[in-house]
Amino acid sequence: MTMKIVLLEIINNSFDDRFMEHVSFSFQILPILIGLSGFIILLLLKERIPRSSLLRDLWLSGLVFFGLYFLLMTSSTASSVYHWNTYESGVFETIEQKQVAMKRVVNDTGVQFAFIISAIFSMFIAFFVWLIRSIINYINAKNSNRTENNLTRKV
Repeated sequence: MTMKIVLLEIINNSFDDRFMEHVSFSFQILPILIGLSGFIILLLLKERIPRSSLLRDLWLSGLVFFGLYFLLMTSSTASSVYHWNTYESGVFETIEQKQVAMKRVVNDTGVQFAFIISAIFSMFIAFFVWLIRSIINYINAKNSNRTENNLTRKV
């Protein structure tokens, strides 16, 4: 038997069984749980944070980070499940179609690195939320100091 015939036999007979047992979605569940638990914990800590402080800005940016991270990881997992279901329920006319569907499930690099990319993107957005809130608080503090100085001069 040549190598080509052996490979075709493997693909035809046990392509599903040999490769699909290594595919699981458990590696995507942990980041989803981290994002959801961080979001819930920050929501529960809302009342303990002073209203006009730097901690309030950090709280809001943390809330944005965990919420966005949760949403991105959930959508990534939904995409993986969609590809998995397409592969599982698909009727393939040729072996090549079956191989392409299998490659979409197993070699989905975007899904495998989604936890890192989602964290970086969420940090980027959360940083800008914190920066904008800090600038707004700085401008408000300056304006309140000006109005206090104007009131003391008039008296």
